[in-house]
Amino acid sequence: MVFLPLIAFLLSFGSFIGCILVLSMSIAKWETFKRMLLALFAIVLLAVATGGLAAWLFHSTAGAVLAGLFCVPASLLSAAVAGWHHDRSLKTLRRTTPGTPP
Repeated sequence: MVFLPLIAFLLSFGSFIGCILVLSMSIAKWETFKRMLLALFAIVLLAVATGGLAAWLFHSTAGAVLAGLFCVPASLLSAAVAGWHHDRSLKTLRRTTPGTPP
């Protein structure tokens, strides 16, 4: 239990760097950023709701603490994956349309 904040910090830091890399390599930066924000807020809401539900059902704060601790790292990771997926789909769409350079 002592190393969980360190793991959460490292996961947050790595995901944040991943988000920056995905945005820097993206073709359509604003669209990718919007998709990443949507994924970030969706996962934050799901994690908070799951933590609250776990605390209410199990009458224990362990689930709420874990959900709160890993809420930001999980949402940043999902934002990086959503941005990467959007960027990859744009690049494959660009490659398959005729008349555009590779």
